[in-house]
Amino acid sequence: MKTEVVLIGIGVLILVIGGGLWYKGKISKESVARQMLTKLKIFCKVNGYTLHSDVNLDNDGEDVHFDYVMTGAFGVTVLNENNLLGDVYGTAIEERWVAINNDKKTAFKNPVESTKKDVLTLKKMLSKNGVNSSHVDFFVVFLKDSVLNVPKTLPLAQGNNLHKKLDKIQYLDDHGYNTADINAVIEKYSK
Repeated sequence: MKTEVVLIGIGVLILVIGGGLWYKGKISKESVARQMLTKLKIFCKVNGYTLHSDVNLDNDGEDVHFDYVMTGAFGVTVLNENNLLGDVYGTAIEERWVAINNDKKTAFKNPVESTKKDVLTLKKMLSKNGVNSSHVDFFVVFLKDSVLNVPKTLPLAQGNNLHKKLDKIQYLDDHGYNTADINAVIEKYSK
């Protein structure tokens, strides 16, 4: 009887700790997303940019999704989040990348290529509506705790260094974009 009580107690303890760790991880990712949104809102407000979040566009049946789209006189910058933790491995041309976290391997679609494809669709939408689409950038943003084992030349950022990417001179230059026109196209194709 005593052994059963001890085993049940240990089982409950494992469930509580395991559940707590899972819950903490889930909150952490959501918290990171909220923090990123807050930082982007401040960055955009200070610089006079417009920020769209959770953007779903339909271009004649060709659906695209962006976590964030920033628009301003500099042009358009798309940001997509990737919430995988651990060591991330991939190259520009590989179809699938791998994240390894505590010996658990997770294969996922190359986020750079999929975002690039969706950005090309956005450029087509802008061009089709008479809006200059020559300056549309993008970044895939990983959690700050991820270790990126990928070429440094890829358009990637981590939550803790995104500001360095956004502080580049290209965002300070006025490239003559009419933000209202860009925003109108985004609204027109939003689902």
